[in-house]
Amino acid sequence: MLWESLVKSKNFGFGPGTTCGRNPKKELAFKLSINIKQNMRKQLAIMVFIILASLAQILYYYPQLPDVIASHFNASGTANGWQPKRAFFAIYGGVLVLLVLVFSGSALFMDRIPYSLINLPRKDYWLAPERRDETFLFINNQMLMFGNATLLFIFIVFQLVIKENLTHQNLLSPPIMLPLLGVYILATIVWTVRFILRFRI
Repeated sequence: MLWESLVKSKNFGFGPGTTCGRNPKKELAFKLSINIKQNMRKQLAIMVFIILASLAQILYYYPQLPDVIASHFNASGTANGWQPKRAFFAIYGGVLVLLVLVFSGSALFMDRIPYSLINLPRKDYWLAPERRDETFLFINNQMLMFGNATLLFIFIVFQLVIKENLTHQNLLSPPIMLPLLGVYILATIVWTVRFILRFRI
């Protein structure tokens, strides 16, 4: 690929075998770009895995559930709303598709978003030609990471709802749901802080 060719090129003064004219800042930037791209591949693979697991979940549990299932629960984990399982799984599938489109779509098409619609501190600095690619790589990677965290959260919640309908063990009670929600909120906070700190100068 182009970015791999650039890293290996001697014309930039930091390719393999180069002994002089090194530019540490450029070399570090290219190494960082490589690491981010590698991590993006991992995040995409994780996203595909979660989607496949969700499809397997639907195919496995759909025949086991009754035609009408509990789909809404109060704060204590007691069911207080029901719907046909067909509608339940249609909503589940729709949520999955929407999340994949939002997070992977924004990552894949970030560079096509109009400059005026991108909201970053010191936007002129971070989107300058020499930093634009690296900035977009970081944002894309972060979007995929947060998307995977959200997909995993949704997967677990729907799994608990499905199992509750099969076992009636009060699996959506506060002792179970509050830690799960807490982990997701903590992950969101960490992601947000990391994102903000990345664009501080």
